[in-house]
Amino acid sequence: MTTTLLAFQKQRRDTAANWTSVNPTLLAGEIGLESDTGYWKLGDGSATWTALAYQPWSKLSAYPLVNADIAANAEIAVSKLANGTARQLLQTAANGTDVEWASNIDIPGTLDVTSAATFDSTIGASAGTAALPSITFTGDLNTGIYSPGADQVAVATNGTGRLFVDASGNVGIGTANPSANSVTVSRASGYVECRVNSGSNTATIAVDGTTSYIGNYSNIPLSFTTNSLERLRITSAGLVGVGTSSPSNTLHVVGTGRFNVSGSNNAVIASDSGDPFIYTEQAAGLKFGTNSAVRMTINSSGSVGIGTTSPSELLHIYQPLTNSQAYQLIENNRSRNAATQYKTTLGSWFVGNGIGASVNRFTIYEDGVGDRLVINTSGQVGIGTTSPSQALQVAGAIVATGAATTYSADGIYLQNKGSSIFDISAWRSGASASVLTFSTESGSDASPIERFRCDSSGRLLVGTSTDGGAGGLSIRPNHSEGATQLVFDRNHTTNTSTVIVFENNDGTIGTITYTNTATAYNTTSDYRLKENIVPIIDGITRLQQLKPSRFGFIADPTKTVDGFLAHEAAEVVPECVTGEKDAVDADGKPVYQGIDQSKLVPLLTAALQEAVAKIETLEARLTAAGIE
Repeated sequence: MTTTLLAFQKQRRDTAANWTSVNPTLLAGEIGLESDTGYWKLGDGSATWTALAYQPWSKLSAYPLVNADIAANAEIAVSKLANGTARQLLQTAANGTDVEWASNIDIPGTLDVTSAATFDSTIGASAGTAALPSITFTGDLNTGIYSPGADQVAVATNGTGRLFVDASGNVGIGTANPSANSVTVSRASGYVECRVNSGSNTATIAVDGTTSYIGNYSNIPLSFTTNSLERLRITSAGLVGVGTSSPSNTLHVVGTGRFNVSGSNNAVIASDSGDPFIYTEQAAGLKFGTNSAVRMTINSSGSVGIGTTSPSELLHIYQPLTNSQAYQLIENNRSRNAATQYKTTLGSWFVGNGIGASVNRFTIYEDGVGDRLVINTSGQVGIGTTSPSQALQVAGAIVATGAATTYSADGIYLQNKGSSIFDISAWRSGASASVLTFSTESGSDASPIERFRCDSSGRLLVGTSTDGGAGGLSIRPNHSEGATQLVFDRNHTTNTSTVIVFENNDGTIGTITYTNTATAYNTTSDYRLKENIVPIIDGITRLQQLKPSRFGFIADPTKTVDGFLAHEAAEVVPECVTGEKDAVDADGKPVYQGIDQSKLVPLLTAALQEAVAKIETLEARLTAAGIE
């Protein structure tokens, strides 16, 4: 018994746009139909819709070639392809000699064009792959053009994608994923290079596993430009020019601007309309070095350190190495003016060699005044003079202050020992005694002559170099029972020598003289100095008023002496006493009276003369009376 079953085959169908949007994968042998175009595709179980090709002659029924049967190997003349009212694939072109397609066609196989072809509209091709590009070359089917994805196009050679253009127009060479807004050349590893040639000149951009390169293979410069202007140039000799196309040094910068080295603190090398300069933009120092070591530092306050990174003054020079020197050299290629200047608002000073004159000498020089101190090539020091002839020559007064705590070298020490004590000391090391002498010049540029000295025993010798020397004065401290002794010595002579003279504005008022046998203490008594001269007529009466006494001094109670009490003698002979009775000073201490007993001699003489006169009168009366 035969049973007949009615079967229906239903294919998947949708519009062309939806098929492309969803882009499904059809099962093997599954048919997908575009409901709006009538085209269909046959699935293979792996390729997506857009990767599948339309089936050959998928709409052949709608577009017959001709309206007649054509025998095998038959040819159709161009003139017979007249445009008709029926739907047809080929027709005669407008020029009457060429054939053209009457409508869009789908070629599932290979279109072989043996000559030139002109397409009046678009050509559609499958996406293809790198191994099987959609557009290839005869005999080389793995080299050509294909689309790796929507809105993408690629070029393959030998079955491998080489050049890619993505949907945004980014170009990749060796990569299917170029960076945004760029042409990206990529290689998995090793050296990769992009070259631009002009004749025999080649410019290149390259990279390997460790280094990036920009350069050229020609003996020409490399130029970098912005805004159509050259900004930097590297010559074929390796000289770099910024702002100049003709650099003359390894780095040659022309024009105003700045070069920043940035970090937590920015260093700037800049040039403006004036001078170029180097500086930092933060409160940080600026360092300069050689041989990987810092040699000079400018801190944020502007202090400069040479040999130190922590300068404590505007200029701080430090030698960190032991057994080394820290020298400052100022050299002038001429015979003068190698110096350091020190200047304030009050004046300017120079310290150096040959300031103001072609003379090899060290000078301290006050600007606008002249040399204040010089040291010549013999080591002689001049203060106030530019031509010293001795180890130290001073034109002007010398004032010494400050005390020397120790004596360390032979010489004269001038010092302030405190408590208003100023000292001049002569000192010699070792056991040798020291002598301090004072000399003057007699005139006519003669050699100085010693005038007095202080010897090692503290004796002051004037006019002699030995104690007690003839013609000299010797002052011997603590010499006679604890007292200072004053010695006047003279050469042998029979004349009288005056050793002490007392004067006032009117002339001499007293002297001390001596001969070979006697000493005289003289007070002025010339009649020409006196007036109102009258004899003493009450000598005995006044003499009787004197009160001679015997007494002992409190300071030496063991001795009893004859004498007068000053205030009592003053009542009779006032000129023999100095001072006032019971006087005291501002501190209440006694101011004692003194007496010059020689002033009593005139009164004693007058009294004696009166007594002699009376004796003579009595003797005469006795003689007259016959009394012997």
